[in-house]
Amino acid sequence: DSNATIIQVRFACGPACDAMCYIIKTSLNELYTPISLREEFRSANLSVKIQFKRTGKFPQPFTAPNHELIEIEKIEK
Repeated sequence: DSNATIIQVRFACGPACDAMCYIIKTSLNELYTPISLREEFRSANLSVKIQFKRTGKFPQPFTAPNHELIEIEKIEK
């Protein structure tokens, strides 16, 4: 288990654009992009306890921030 914060990221694509995603920031200041994040955890600056598996893979260009993709095994508030 690791303490982490869920961070909401908005894309700089203009005033009519509302594109956003979420990244995970661990207590060691490591940043990851979750492959899937349940709706109940999609909140900016939400503190969570998380277990995850690193994949060694990264998102396709221009689809999400370029942080390693992780699979969430367990997450709780």
